[in-house]
Amino acid sequence: MAEKPAIPSTESACKAAGQFWSEQGLPGSPKSCAVKTTDAFKICTDSLHCQGSCLVAKNLPLGAKAIGSCSEWVANFSCYKYIEDGRVRMLCAD
Repeated sequence: MAEKPAIPSTESACKAAGQFWSEQGLPGSPKSCAVKTTDAFKICTDSLHCQGSCLVAKNLPLGAKAIGSCSEWVANFSCYKYIEDGRVRMLCAD
């Protein structure tokens, strides 16, 4: 099980941690800290194995068995497919 990194809540703490303070999600959303993972692209079968999410290709059908790779960012936005218990799921987060 991967430990989820803390996400700094202020611009100064975010920049001090070497991360990026930016608008995420929908245009006009408040700025927050975009935290890069250290396990990006690692092979996974569940998001519990990743600091962020275990992502898969968008063309895979929901419910299919699959192997994915860990996301580059702790928080992911838009609609994306991920792996939970070895199966493809979908989430939309703005």
